[in-house]
Amino acid sequence: MGYNSVIMKRSPRSWALIGLLLAACGGGNDSTLIISVNPQQVPGDGSSSATVTVRAIALDEPVKDGTTINVTCTGGTFEQGKETTTETIRTVGGEGTVTWYAPVVQGEYRISASYQDLFGKQKQAQTSVQVIEPTPIDGASFSFSCTASNVGVPRSGEDDLRLPCNVSARDRNGVDVPFDLNRFGVLTETGTLEVDANGDIFFVLSPGQVPKDTTPEGDAVNGEPRWLDSASGKTRNPRDGFATLVVHTNGTLTGAHDALQGEPYLDENDDGMWNPGESWFDADENGSYTPAGGAVGEGRIWRWVKILLTGMVSEQGPVDAGLGLWSTASGSLALDVPFGGTGTFSVILVDANLNPVASHAAGGTQDTIEPQCSNTSGAITPRQVQLDRDAAGVVFNPSTGAIDGRATRPAYTQGLTDYTFTLTNNLRSTVTAPEAWALERITVKRVPYPGARQITETLSPATAVSGDLLAP
Repeated sequence: MGYNSVIMKRSPRSWALIGLLLAACGGGNDSTLIISVNPQQVPGDGSSSATVTVRAIALDEPVKDGTTINVTCTGGTFEQGKETTTETIRTVGGEGTVTWYAPVVQGEYRISASYQDLFGKQKQAQTSVQVIEPTPIDGASFSFSCTASNVGVPRSGEDDLRLPCNVSARDRNGVDVPFDLNRFGVLTETGTLEVDANGDIFFVLSPGQVPKDTTPEGDAVNGEPRWLDSASGKTRNPRDGFATLVVHTNGTLTGAHDALQGEPYLDENDDGMWNPGESWFDADENGSYTPAGGAVGEGRIWRWVKILLTGMVSEQGPVDAGLGLWSTASGSLALDVPFGGTGTFSVILVDANLNPVASHAAGGTQDTIEPQCSNTSGAITPRQVQLDRDAAGVVFNPSTGAIDGRATRPAYTQGLTDYTFTLTNNLRSTVTAPEAWALERITVKRVPYPGARQITETLSPATAVSGDLLAP
């Protein structure tokens, strides 16, 4: 057996001893560790990366294959989507590589490598990489949306509302930019915008979180619908239920819409303009709100979403506001239906802020409204009506995000959803005297928000439709 064969079978401890002897006698060049990164400048866009290469040399030769080298970084990650700042690589031909993903925060980051050489010495090497400003977002590709515009607020003891949302953006080079809370700023009137480990975005609302209270516009007769809630001491109106969410980032202003936006702000009173006291993002860091400059170019671009947060169906609010929870085709609460004839009535379902409640599919349940009559001779059809998915009594201005017609009661009431039913008089022909009937109750079954359990509400307000079933 040759000398080299014997040496190759020695333990790491033997190698260390031989290395010390060689070093003492002046033999060999010890060992060297070299690290490099390419490219050395990486945009902080949440997706760009660089390749880290480490080369180890001992006795003027590449180290044996499979040699373990540890690599660390002061920022960024070696595993996209996770906070992995250490990685172990094994050499092939004396080299090993690993991919480093840049963070979105700009600055200089250090990447280090270390290993124990065959002489028992700990060898280290380091380099740095610059994270630079990313290519701006193309305003034409930037959008923000959520999967529903009307959701029921979670009640005490229930789980948080988690409403799926989506942010889509590409940079000026057409490269998709993933949503990252460091590169994209967020403003919320209530609740939070969160990103899970999979990169999915959710609007999260906990029980008790509500939008900012607003002051009704106009007078009580012709202005915005309102009523005094003695329990809370608040004058409630529809805008009290709307929450504004904003996502903003650096980008290329595209067209008049972006140029006229100004600095991102929360339109908490839903009038389509910034008002003192409303939160905003100080893009130019001058300490005061800066309105639109009117120029198209580079700047802070932003997108808004307004979500209507509704509660339980209210029996008091609509009556006090002069809206009425129940209505008839004739406009009268009395409904006379002759024998063999029919009459129609409609039902409006709104919460304490006078906003219409909506339906959400969950687990195959069907969200319905079902009226019940006190007289079996009066048949109500259809038996059930499915609730609307995105009911709203107002209209949004897509350019400004303002609620149009917010101060005019007629415009608002015309936008409310009417659930219409037909009452048929099935009295026997021998009956000559009128028989009274009344709409005793309405059962509402609905899932208030995505993922919530179905709840049942039974309503019996004093203003329910009533009248006579008239025989010939």
